[in-house]
This record gives sequence, structure tokens and C-alpha cells, in this order.
Amino acid sequence: MKWTLQSLSTTSGYLQSCPIEFRPGLNCIIGARGTCKSTVVETIRYVFDCEPEKIEPMISGVAPATSNGPFARAGLLLETLAGGTAKCAIGAADDPTQSKYVVERNAPAPSRVYRDGVQQIDDSAVLHRIEIFSQGDLQTIAERPERRLALIDRPNQRRVAELARRMKEITEDLKAIGPVIRQVRSEIESRQAKVQALEPTRKQLSELQASRPMLSPELEAERAAYNDRRRAFERLKVAEQSHARAMDACRALLAEETAIRDASAFAEGLGSPGAHRIAALLADFAGAAAVLRKVTERPEAFGDALADVGADFEALNVRYYELRKDQQAVNEALKTEESLRQNIGAMEAVEAELVEQNAKYARELARRRDLRAQRDALADELYALRLAQIEKINSEFGEQIVLTLEPGVLTARHRELMEQLLQRSNLRNQAEVARDLAEKVRPSDLVDIIEASDARRLADALGRDLGQMTRLVSHLLDNIRLFELETIVPEDSLEITMLVRGEARPIEQLSKGQMATALLPLILREAEYPLIVDQPEDDLDNAFVSEKLIKRLKSLSHKRQLIFVTHNANIPVLGDADCVVVMEMDGPRKAQPCRRGSVDEMREPIITLLEGGKEAFRSRQEKYGNALR
Repeated sequence: MKWTLQSLSTTSGYLQSCPIEFRPGLNCIIGARGTCKSTVVETIRYVFDCEPEKIEPMISGVAPATSNGPFARAGLLLETLAGGTAKCAIGAADDPTQSKYVVERNAPAPSRVYRDGVQQIDDSAVLHRIEIFSQGDLQTIAERPERRLALIDRPNQRRVAELARRMKEITEDLKAIGPVIRQVRSEIESRQAKVQALEPTRKQLSELQASRPMLSPELEAERAAYNDRRRAFERLKVAEQSHARAMDACRALLAEETAIRDASAFAEGLGSPGAHRIAALLADFAGAAAVLRKVTERPEAFGDALADVGADFEALNVRYYELRKDQQAVNEALKTEESLRQNIGAMEAVEAELVEQNAKYARELARRRDLRAQRDALADELYALRLAQIEKINSEFGEQIVLTLEPGVLTARHRELMEQLLQRSNLRNQAEVARDLAEKVRPSDLVDIIEASDARRLADALGRDLGQMTRLVSHLLDNIRLFELETIVPEDSLEITMLVRGEARPIEQLSKGQMATALLPLILREAEYPLIVDQPEDDLDNAFVSEKLIKRLKSLSHKRQLIFVTHNANIPVLGDADCVVVMEMDGPRKAQPCRRGSVDEMREPIITLLEGGKEAFRSRQEKYGNALR
């Protein structure tokens, strides 16, 4: 649905007496310098919270720290609004049955959105239904690649923002997984070292059992009973740990008991059948909590009971110890056998833990692969959205300006991080190696290579010496910052080429005016929201304004609302503006009620303000003479 800005008004300040109504199509705001034309643009920006980083200095009076020299608009709205409220109405361009929106704002409050007179709590989408460019914005954007790409994203702004948010979340998850995988792998290696002797120990035990003297039937029976008691006691020790964890969990649940009881009483008091069912559910928990509280408050400790069991078992073991003493020939063998059994038991426990750790390691690796695949899919979707926009622009403007989108270009931050990771590595030509790694190996692939200690793969990828790559892998393997590589996301790169006198030139080789001209296809395109531009002629050549811009405005104004502040007569006159708004002042701090109408109705102020008056217009016509024929 196409939306149009219908009106702007303020309750105080410079524009208090100058409410402005706009029409669909091309609106041109004209006036002498210092007649609040730019104030109109920035007030609309303020109401719709468009680019908050630009608004903040205008309402605080504090220039941004990144600005060079005085910030021309610092404090602008602070002064021109004079503490009042600014209000804009916006609605469907061609469907009067649709809801009417009003957006208003006063500092320091955020924007408030009203739909058919009712304030909306969670409907902020209307704030994105506008696009604004201040004086000089075109050249500033042309010089910053990320802002050029943002123009491509503008029609899909909400989806692009959602993709960026999701990719950021996934990136943070990936960064966190790396240390977990490293820790689990370290634990696996530690446990593998501990169980290396398991099979040799089992073999030693088997050989000992085969070679020792036969036990008497009584000793054999006592020995079997002893082993049963030992295993039973070990299970009780494991149960002690489980009991301790369960008690901690119960205490955590009991911390909610009071809140649950209060909620149950509150629900019961509401009287409705549904609330009664809720009260019953909560009461069930409260009843269970009472039982749990009795359990957690028992004075008898599990450890004391376990000690008693140990004492009972030890009393039963006395006969076994006596029989072993009596049969001295087998006593030493049994002692050794018992020691071996204990060692085997301990290693088997570690072996069981190793199975769990290997399973956890496999799960974390699979989770990382899944997150990487998700992020790649999001990046592919973002690229597809951008490519569709670029193909659309190229189909319309390709004769003069061509856009090219290169996917997955690695960032300068990637190379900087590689240089930091290689510091103190004792590698020769560190900067060169860092550059090669950044250009030839994807960040996530490098993490996998280092974790696998696959120096050969790295040597093949970079065409470098295996020994050097082995040292590099060893250096990075112990560097916890390795996992910051997961935060490096290759970015799409937008290239803009403009045909200048038959020669194709990239935007970096254009003059400032040409740069601004090259951006116009990214701005002057069909969209469902208004476009506001403050004095575009400041950035453009006059010839381009009359030969190209006007033609585009006439075509676009039937598909999109345009609001242009201008000092160039060609824009409203040759562009067949639907509405011309004339700004005038009643003193230095108060705008008069504006005049508005068609080009024919506003012919006199157009000639006076934009052509220098009738006499100047006639004089130019006389001087040009035959050149105009």
C-alpha cells in the first residue's frame, strides 16, 4: 500500500503558525533563505525518528563527537520547536477507507503513534514509512560504502533489520561455542590419557587370576560378598551426589512457594471458572511444596547414613580379612588383584565419562555446523534481496549508471584480527601471512583447520612451507581469541559505475557532484513511502537537474509521494509539481502561514523567489536571444 504524508503542524516554535498540507505526487517547498524550509524537513525527521543519530544533536545542542568542525544543525530543533509538540498525519494515498495515522513527538519523549485516534502501543512500523535526505547527504553517502548499501536495503528495511539481528545472535552463539568445544576436547584428551592403561591392566588382572593359587570355598564366598558390598557402597556414593543435586533443585523450587500461594489465592478470588482452574493448579504445586519442604528440612544427613553403611560393611568384611591372613599364599596375590580391580574400576568410570564427553563434543560440533549453515542461509537471503533491487535499478538506469553486487567480501576487520592473532608468533612476514589468511581462508574454515591441527591443509591453501604452517597452527591452537574469527561475517560489496563522456568510472573516481548523481538511481525509485529531499541541486549539476532529474521526477511522482525543498525553478516548473508550498517569515523566529497551490497558482512567488523576479527573468530572455530559438 502506498502511503503519503498529509500534513505537518507544531504547537509552538517557528512553525506554530505555519501548518503545512501535502498532496500525493511532487510537492516543492520554496522560499528565501532563512524561511524554515530545512526546519520543515528536520521536524518531519524528528517526528518519525528517522536516523536517531542525526536527531540527537539537533535536540540536545551537543555536536556529535565524530563531526569535524562546528555541527551546523546542533540545537536546531531545540530552538525551532521551543518545547512544543510536532505532529504529522500519514495515510493511504488512494484508499480513504484505510486507517489514518497520526505521529507526534515532543522532547525528550519518543514518537507516539495514533491509529484512527487511538494510541498504538506496539505499532512502530509507520515510523519507517518515510525516507529523508538533508542538504549534502548525497555526497556524504556517496563517500561511505556502507551507507550506499543501506540505500539498496531501504525498500526491504524491516526484513533486512531482522536478518541482521538474527545473524548477530547466531554470531554471538558461534563465538561462545568455540571455547566450549575447546574445553570439551581438552577434557577428552585428558580422559583418553587416563584410560590408555585400561586394556593392559585388564590383561594383567586376568593373568594374575590365572596364576594365583586356588582359593578355599569359604574365602571365595567371602571374597564375592566383599566385592558385592564394595560395588554397593560405590553406588550409594553416586546416589549421595544425585541426592545433593536433587535437594538443591528442591530448594530452588521452594523459593517460588510464596509467590505460587499468593497467585493461587488471587486467581481463586477472581471468580471465573478459568481462574478457578488456575488456582487449583497452583494449589497442587503448593501442596507438593509442603511435602518437599519436609524432605529438605530433615535433620538426618545422607552422609551420616552413608558412613553407617560403610561401618556395617566393614564389620562384615572382617571375616574376609581373617581368611586372607590365614591363607598367606594367596593374600599378596589378592591384595594386588584388589588394587588392579580398583584401578580398572576407576578407569572404567573415566571411560564412561569419555563416552559422554565424546557425545557432547559431537553435539557441539553439529550445533556449530547448524548455526553456520543458518547464518549462511540468512546471508544468502540478504544477498538475494539486494540483488533483486540492483537488477531492478540496472534495468531502468543501466545506460548511464550500473550497480554490481559482490557477495561475501571479507572485511578490513578480518585482516586486522589476523594480524593481532599472529603477534608474538615468531613467524616471518607476519603481515603477509595475515593478508593471505584473510584473503584465501574463510574465518570459520580457519577455526576448523586449527582445531584439527591440519597444517597440511593450510600449507596447500596458502601455498606456503609446511613447517611454517605447523608453527602457525601450534601458535593459534592455544590462542583463546581464535574464536573471534566466528564474529567475522563476509559482507556484500556494492560497486557503482557511472558512464562519463563514454568512459565507465567507478564511484571512487568521480567528482563530488558526479558521486551524488550516481546515487540518484538508488534514491529516485518506486516505493510505498514518501521521499523527502532538501535542496538536491546543491549536490548536482544544473544540466543534470534539467536533463535527467526532471524527467525522472515527472515519472516517479505518479508512483510515489515526493517532497523537495529547492531553490531551482526547474524542479517545480518543469517537474509539473502537484503542490508548491511557499515559506515566508514574520520576524526572525516565526514563519507566516504558508501559501500553497499548483504551479500556475504559485507562478508569482516562483518567479520572484527562484527566477530573481520578472525583470531579471525578462533580462535573461533578452540576453539569450537567438540561443533560445
